[in-house]
Amino acid sequence: LVGSLSADGITACTLLSSYLRSRTIPFTLNFVRSITDTLLAELHECEEQIIAFLDLGVGKLKHISSLHPTKTLFIFDHHVPHAEEHTPGTYLNPHLEGLDGTTEISTAGVMYFLLKALGCAHQRYAVLALVGAVGDAQERGEFLGLNKQLVRECGDYLQTVTGITLFGAYTKPLVKVLERSLNPFLPGVTGNQDAVIRFLERNGISVLHGRRQKWLHQLSPLEVDRLLEALAPRVPSGKEGMIGPVYLIKDPIEGTLYDLREYSALLNACARSGRGAVGFGVCAGDERCFSLARSISENYHRSLLNALVWFFHHKGTEKIVEKEGYVIINAEGYISDQFLGTVLSLISRSGVYPEGTILVALAYTLGGDLHVSSRFCGKGKAVDLKELLDRAISFVGGEVGGHSLAAGAHVKADKEEELLRALDNVFSEVLSTVKIPPS
Repeated sequence: LVGSLSADGITACTLLSSYLRSRTIPFTLNFVRSITDTLLAELHECEEQIIAFLDLGVGKLKHISSLHPTKTLFIFDHHVPHAEEHTPGTYLNPHLEGLDGTTEISTAGVMYFLLKALGCAHQRYAVLALVGAVGDAQERGEFLGLNKQLVRECGDYLQTVTGITLFGAYTKPLVKVLERSLNPFLPGVTGNQDAVIRFLERNGISVLHGRRQKWLHQLSPLEVDRLLEALAPRVPSGKEGMIGPVYLIKDPIEGTLYDLREYSALLNACARSGRGAVGFGVCAGDERCFSLARSISENYHRSLLNALVWFFHHKGTEKIVEKEGYVIINAEGYISDQFLGTVLSLISRSGVYPEGTILVALAYTLGGDLHVSSRFCGKGKAVDLKELLDRAISFVGGEVGGHSLAAGAHVKADKEEELLRALDNVFSEVLSTVKIPPS
C-alpha cells in the first residue's frame, strides 16, 4: 500500500488494511508526500506483485504505468483527473462517475463504499471516512453528496449538535479553547492564557464556574452573545459563521465524545510532521500511538502559532506584499514548507483580507529549493489558482500541482527574485481584468 501523507491518505489506508487483515492478506505500508522517480524505482524492485496507491496518482498515471504489466496496480484517488492520462490497472475516482471529489467525497469515502460493496462496511469505518473528508476541507458548514450519506451511516458512533463551531469547544474549557485558537487567530491573545482571561473579562464574560474554568456550555445566553460579538471581526462571515453543526464521535481509545475536526487535525499533524505511521496507529486504536500523536500535535500547533505570529508581526513590511486582490508572502525559512498551505488556509479564514483575495506564499524547503502555496480568502472562483501558478512558474521553471482552489509549486532557490516578480506581474495582469466576487 502506498498512501499519501495526509489525513485522508491515512484513513483510506486504515480502511483498506482493515479489509486485508480480515482476509489474512499480508501487506506493507508506505506513506509518501508524492510519487517520485526514486519511489517508482523502489516499487519496481520490491517483491510485492500487487501495489495500491491511495489518495495519490492523479497527474502521475503516466509514470505509474511504468510499473505495468509487471505489477498489478490499484489506484484510489479523488482529485480531478487529467483527461489525457492513460489509466493503468484498476482506477477508482469519483470524478469518473460524475461525482465531485473536491467537495462530495474523499479517498477515504471511496474506500468505505468499496468495502460496503464487498460486504465489509462498519459504522466506525464511516466515521473514519468522514475524518478523511474533514482533512481535505470537505466539511464546509455541512457535508455534501456522499459525505452526507456517510453521516447517516455512522449511526450511534456520531452525534450531531448545533452550536458554536470554535475548534475544541466541546472538549476543553473556554480559556484553553481561545488560548489555542488559530481559527480565528486573535493577535496578542492566542497563545497567552493571561491575555485570554483579560479578553474574556473585558467583554463581560466570567472565566470561572464555581472554582473551575468555564466550559462553553456553561456560558449564559448573554455571555454567548458577547463572545460571538467579540470574535465576529476575526471571522469573514461574522457571528453567523460561528454557528453550525458540530460532529462528535466516540473516541475509540478513551470512550469519550470527541470532535470530528480534532480527530482529523490529530492525523493532519502526524502527516505534516512526517509521522504517518503514528496516525495510522491512532486509527487502529493503539494507545501508545494516540499518546505520541497528542505530543506531535502539540508541537505542530506551536509551530502554526509561531508562523501566524510571524505573519502578523511582519504584515506591512517588505516580506508581505499587499496589492489589490492578492497578497504575496515571502516566508523564507521562517515558516516550514511542510505546513505553508495550512498557514495560508488559516490566514484566509482570519478576516484580515477581503473575501476573494488571493494569497500566495514562498518558503525554503529542507533541500534548499522553494515551495510555493496559494489559497483564496473565502470561496472565490473567478480565476483558477493552478492556472495562475502555471503561468507564473512558466517564466522561471518548476513543477506545479493542486487545483483551482488550492495550488502549489516547487522552484529552484536561485529563482527566488525572478519568481517574486513573475507572481506579481501575472497576478496584477490577470486581476486587472477579472473581478473576484465575494462568496
